[in-house]
Amino acid sequence: MLAPQFFVRLGNRGRGQDHPKPGSIRDIQISNIQASGAILPCIISGIRDKKIDHVTVKDLNIRYTGGGMDTVINTKIPDLPADYPEAVMFGRWLPSYGLFCRHISSLVLANINIWLDGDDPREAIELTDINHLSQHAIRINARS
Repeated sequence: MLAPQFFVRLGNRGRGQDHPKPGSIRDIQISNIQASGAILPCIISGIRDKKIDHVTVKDLNIRYTGGGMDTVINTKIPDLPADYPEAVMFGRWLPSYGLFCRHISSLVLANINIWLDGDDPREAIELTDINHLSQHAIRINARS
Protein backbone atom coordinates (compact mmCIF):
# COMPACT_ATOMS: atom_id res chain seq x y z
CA MET A 1 0.00 0.00 0.00
CA LEU A 2 1.35 3.41 -0.95
CA ALA A 3 0.75 5.99 1.74
CA PRO A 4 2.59 9.13 2.83
CA GLN A 5 3.50 9.73 6.47
CA PHE A 6 0.73 12.34 6.51
CA PHE A 7 -1.83 13.67 4.04
CA VAL A 8 -3.89 16.83 4.62
CA ARG A 9 -6.31 17.74 1.85
CA LEU A 10 -8.97 20.42 1.50
CA GLY A 11 -11.29 19.79 -1.43
CA ASN A 12 -14.67 20.90 -2.64
CA ARG A 13 -16.74 17.81 -3.24
CA GLY A 14 -19.97 19.60 -2.22
CA ARG A 15 -22.09 16.49 -1.98
CA GLY A 16 -25.79 17.36 -1.85
CA GLN A 17 -25.18 21.06 -2.50
CA ASP A 18 -26.63 22.90 -5.48
CA HIS A 19 -23.69 25.32 -5.43
CA PRO A 20 -20.79 23.53 -3.71
CA LYS A 21 -18.61 25.58 -1.38
CA PRO A 22 -15.37 24.26 0.08
CA GLY A 23 -15.12 23.67 3.80
CA SER A 24 -12.12 24.80 5.80
CA ILE A 25 -9.07 23.37 7.51
CA ARG A 26 -7.18 25.48 10.02
CA ASP A 27 -4.80 25.35 12.96
CA ILE A 28 -3.15 22.02 12.14
CA GLN A 29 -0.08 20.89 14.07
CA ILE A 30 1.88 17.84 12.91
CA SER A 31 4.84 16.81 15.04
CA ASN A 32 7.18 14.03 16.14
CA ILE A 33 7.03 11.83 13.06
CA GLN A 34 9.78 9.25 12.46
CA ALA A 35 9.75 7.02 9.37
CA SER A 36 12.05 5.03 7.11
CA GLY A 37 11.52 3.39 3.75
CA ALA A 38 9.16 6.18 2.71
CA ILE A 39 8.09 6.31 -0.93
CA LEU A 40 5.48 9.08 -1.24
CA PRO A 41 6.05 12.64 -0.03
CA CYS A 42 4.07 14.10 2.85
CA ILE A 43 1.25 16.15 1.31
CA ILE A 44 -0.57 19.27 2.50
CA SER A 45 -2.83 20.63 -0.23
CA GLY A 46 -5.58 23.21 -0.16
CA ILE A 47 -7.21 24.43 -3.35
CA ARG A 48 -6.55 27.58 -5.32
CA ASP A 49 -9.84 29.21 -4.25
CA LYS A 50 -9.64 28.16 -0.57
CA LYS A 51 -6.35 27.81 1.27
CA ILE A 52 -5.61 25.81 4.39
CA ASP A 53 -5.02 28.19 7.33
CA HIS A 54 -2.11 27.98 9.77
CA VAL A 55 -0.19 24.71 9.51
CA THR A 56 2.84 23.80 11.64
CA VAL A 57 5.06 20.81 10.84
CA LYS A 58 7.85 20.19 13.34
CA ASP A 59 10.20 17.45 14.49
CA LEU A 60 9.94 15.44 11.29
CA ASN A 61 12.57 12.75 10.56
CA ILE A 62 11.95 10.74 7.39
CA ARG A 63 14.16 8.51 5.23
CA TYR A 64 13.03 8.22 1.61
CA THR A 65 13.92 5.42 -0.78
CA GLY A 66 14.19 7.65 -3.86
CA GLY A 67 13.56 6.33 -7.34
CA GLY A 68 11.73 9.35 -8.73
CA MET A 69 11.94 10.40 -12.36
CA ASP A 70 13.13 13.73 -13.74
CA THR A 71 10.12 13.84 -16.09
CA VAL A 72 7.88 14.94 -13.19
CA ILE A 73 10.07 17.78 -11.89
CA ASN A 74 8.25 20.56 -13.76
CA THR A 75 4.86 18.86 -13.90
CA LYS A 76 1.90 21.03 -12.93
CA ILE A 77 -0.20 18.99 -10.53
CA PRO A 78 -3.96 19.69 -10.91
CA ASP A 79 -6.01 20.68 -7.84
CA LEU A 80 -8.81 18.12 -8.44
CA PRO A 81 -11.13 19.81 -5.90
CA ALA A 82 -14.10 17.49 -6.54
CA ASP A 83 -12.13 14.22 -6.38
CA TYR A 84 -12.15 11.84 -3.42
CA PRO A 85 -9.21 12.77 -1.14
CA GLU A 86 -6.54 10.08 -1.14
CA ALA A 87 -2.76 10.13 -1.16
CA VAL A 88 -2.31 8.95 -4.75
CA MET A 89 -4.97 11.27 -6.22
CA PHE A 90 -2.22 13.48 -7.69
CA GLY A 91 -0.31 10.53 -9.16
CA ARG A 92 2.42 8.18 -8.00
CA TRP A 93 5.24 10.67 -8.62
CA LEU A 94 5.08 14.31 -7.50
CA PRO A 95 7.65 17.05 -8.24
CA SER A 96 9.26 16.52 -4.79
CA TYR A 97 10.09 13.42 -2.78
CA GLY A 98 9.86 14.75 0.80
CA LEU A 99 7.20 17.44 1.28
CA PHE A 100 4.62 18.68 -1.21
CA CYS A 101 2.77 21.72 0.17
CA ARG A 102 0.52 24.14 -1.69
CA HIS A 103 -2.36 26.59 -1.26
CA ILE A 104 -1.64 27.38 2.41
CA SER A 105 -2.10 30.78 4.07
CA SER A 106 0.53 30.25 6.81
CA LEU A 107 3.06 27.42 7.04
CA VAL A 108 5.70 26.82 9.72
CA LEU A 109 8.41 24.19 9.10
CA ALA A 110 10.71 23.54 12.06
CA ASN A 111 13.31 20.86 12.78
CA ILE A 112 12.73 18.94 9.55
CA ASN A 113 15.20 16.17 8.65
CA ILE A 114 14.84 14.44 5.29
CA TRP A 115 17.22 11.70 4.15
CA LEU A 116 17.40 10.18 0.68
CA ASP A 117 18.83 6.66 0.48
CA GLY A 118 18.62 6.18 -3.31
CA ASP A 119 18.90 8.27 -6.44
CA ASP A 120 16.20 10.86 -7.07
CA PRO A 121 16.53 13.97 -9.27
CA ARG A 122 13.59 15.78 -7.62
CA GLU A 123 13.89 18.43 -4.92
CA ALA A 124 13.16 17.34 -1.36
CA ILE A 125 10.55 20.05 -0.76
CA GLU A 126 8.04 21.72 -3.09
CA LEU A 127 6.21 24.78 -1.74
CA THR A 128 3.65 26.48 -4.00
CA ASP A 129 1.20 29.30 -3.26
CA ILE A 130 2.18 29.79 0.40
CA ASN A 131 1.31 33.28 1.71
CA HIS A 132 3.44 33.27 4.89
CA LEU A 133 6.31 30.84 5.41
CA SER A 134 8.53 30.38 8.45
CA GLN A 135 11.42 27.89 8.24
CA HIS A 136 13.87 26.83 10.92
CA ALA A 137 16.40 23.98 11.04
CA ILE A 138 15.59 22.19 7.79
CA ARG A 139 18.19 19.59 6.86
CA ILE A 140 18.27 17.60 3.63
CA ASN A 141 20.79 14.75 3.64
CA ALA A 142 21.19 12.73 0.46
CA ARG A 143 22.59 9.22 0.70
CA SER A 144 23.55 9.18 4.36
